[in-house]
Amino acid sequence: ALAQDATTAAAAIEATATTVEGSGAAAAADVSTTATTTTAAAAGNGTKCEAWSVCSSADDCGTGGTCLGAFVGKCNCNACINFWLCNEDAACGGLKGACDLKSGTCRCWEILEKAGFPFIKAATELCNAKACTFDSASSDCLGLPCNMGRCVCKIEPVTTTPKP
Repeated sequence: ALAQDATTAAAAIEATATTVEGSGAAAAADVSTTATTTTAAAAGNGTKCEAWSVCSSADDCGTGGTCLGAFVGKCNCNACINFWLCNEDAACGGLKGACDLKSGTCRCWEILEKAGFPFIKAATELCNAKACTFDSASSDCLGLPCNMGRCVCKIEPVTTTPKP
């Protein structure tokens, strides 16, 4: 999936590159043309792709968009740092119950284990593995955030039309 995302991203970046045909005196002499660039028209989910908007899947990007990032739409366990100083769960990446008020530190792995995710299971079934969205992260990820990406939009080819 990561290789496919990289290929899709490379294609999206390649689609944004434009080349000018001709060079030298011939290109300089042809000043009667204008270039226009437009984004891909909406179809699928009926929305236009908005470049660089935050997303948790390609569906968030509208038609012609790809959500680019690492582990997009998966629970982000890296938000909780074990033994980090805290006075509330927010300091522990939002992981519910992770802030031990007696010691004033985050107990990330201890809480994940109590929630049914011992280290190996958390690493394979929750962290960067369990699907989530921005809205569902609190319940799906035990309070941890969902990894987000950025929308990359497909751009239609540049068209050159002669001026009348």
